[in-house]
Amino acid sequence: MSAFSVPRFLEEAPDPSPSSSEVTERVRQFLQRHAAPAAGAAAAGAVTLARPIVVITSGGTTVPLERNCVRFIDNFSKGTRGALSAEQFLQAGYAVIFLSRHGSAQPFVSDFQEELGAQTLMDLFELGADGGLRVHAAQQAQMAAAVARVEAVLREGRYLHLPYTTLFEYLKYLHAIARALAPGGPAVLFYLAAAVSDFFMPWADMAEHKIQSADGPLTLSLEKVPKMLGALRHEWSPAAMIVSFKLETDIQILLQKAYGAIEAYGVHLVVANELHSRKDHVWLVAQRDGAQVVQQIERPADIAEIETLLVSEVVAAHKQHMQQQQQQPEQQQQAR
Repeated sequence: MSAFSVPRFLEEAPDPSPSSSEVTERVRQFLQRHAAPAAGAAAAGAVTLARPIVVITSGGTTVPLERNCVRFIDNFSKGTRGALSAEQFLQAGYAVIFLSRHGSAQPFVSDFQEELGAQTLMDLFELGADGGLRVHAAQQAQMAAAVARVEAVLREGRYLHLPYTTLFEYLKYLHAIARALAPGGPAVLFYLAAAVSDFFMPWADMAEHKIQSADGPLTLSLEKVPKMLGALRHEWSPAAMIVSFKLETDIQILLQKAYGAIEAYGVHLVVANELHSRKDHVWLVAQRDGAQVVQQIERPADIAEIETLLVSEVVAAHKQHMQQQQQQPEQQQQAR
């Protein structure tokens, strides 16, 4: 059990740059941009949205070991699933807030970005005799289509990128985003694909400057990161739909932990991934009418990325969530 509660963690974490208040303001403006014009009466403080908004978290979080950080603990996540999922949500008509690790995969360029190197540059581009840079003829149609999609998304204001690096930044920004989006109610979806560290070194315990190797062997004492899922689900943005992710190397442990997240925190859906098969198989774990439901998604050979199928299922579940939330006030009104 962590000695750190969620409020204590957020209070003692260092102030990020940009600040949480700056992120809050950017998200509030994003929310208002997608508010439905001349919408009917809504609950006090609520915002009726013209389109749903999804918050996608992506990439790994670093755990600094010094305040002026040189050394840190990291994980292997490149953020590919989050980036590919963002593309699918944009195609499905969502407005996307992409909370991603600095330098991790980005929507529309994730394949190019991951393979970036000398050979990739030569495959995509060529220098003209005048020194100008041109796209190879074989790649022009594909790249032009990608640029057209990006232009449309940006013109419509449907994409907001918020980068982070450390665990402290990630959780403080997630808190700010969730509170700012709470007025959007069930039209807001959290798709928590980031690989979040389980342990951290409290800011108060860190050395100010680089730990010196001359001081001898290094022993670290790390605290457990308090679970934010419950606070996100029940306090920060209680009407939103929450989709969390689990990654394990043992399928039995994986499904047990997925069930545990639903029971302990009330998340609506868990995307369960087994490490070595995560690009070809995922399990969607939910609870319906008190019973645990598991749906396996398998990538067929003719589909390049499993995120195409995964996001389609999540979008369908979110539509059902919005319908159920809309029906509840109507049913309560009828009961009166």
